[in-house]
Amino acid sequence: MEKPQLVSIEAQSRQTGSKAASSLRSAHTIPAVLYGPTMENIHLSVKELDLERVLKAEDAQFVQVSVNGTNYTSIVKSVEFHPVTDRPMHADFYVLSEQRDVTMTVPLRISGNAPGIMAGGRLDHNLKKVKVRCKPEHIPAHVKADISQLNIGDTLRIKDLEFDNMNVLVDPERTVVFIKPPKGSKK
Repeated sequence: MEKPQLVSIEAQSRQTGSKAASSLRSAHTIPAVLYGPTMENIHLSVKELDLERVLKAEDAQFVQVSVNGTNYTSIVKSVEFHPVTDRPMHADFYVLSEQRDVTMTVPLRISGNAPGIMAGGRLDHNLKKVKVRCKPEHIPAHVKADISQLNIGDTLRIKDLEFDNMNVLVDPERTVVFIKPPKGSKK
């Protein structure tokens, strides 16, 4: 299992309120909050480009938020986007605690070459992320979905994947990958 990469972000303390948040956004800085089970909320701001870099990552990441000389290892719990411009408007960073489970979404990565695709079948990748709950040390960067045994008509489901030390919060019968017959075939 590959561990998530640790990415650092510099943050600044901020004033609360809509006027302060609006002026931050016009300076390409995003209002955010840092919270966790063992601390009080910290209102902060991060550079929009730094947040975008974290959001564009394909794998799950830990974010080390540095504010006023203190580092907090966290995950991005949620981001609010503008409905028209799709720019981030607010971010929540959840500080991880080794004693507490965390719920998060982890990407599913396809690996291997399916014989069904080599025979002309088409890959239907239905599920690209899965919600899991586990201790922070067990969070993977991604979960691998090996398709090297799939023929035309075969399906790979959540229950067929390995989730070591994680509780999967998705129906085990949910389809991850299906190998469709070639177009125009009667199968």
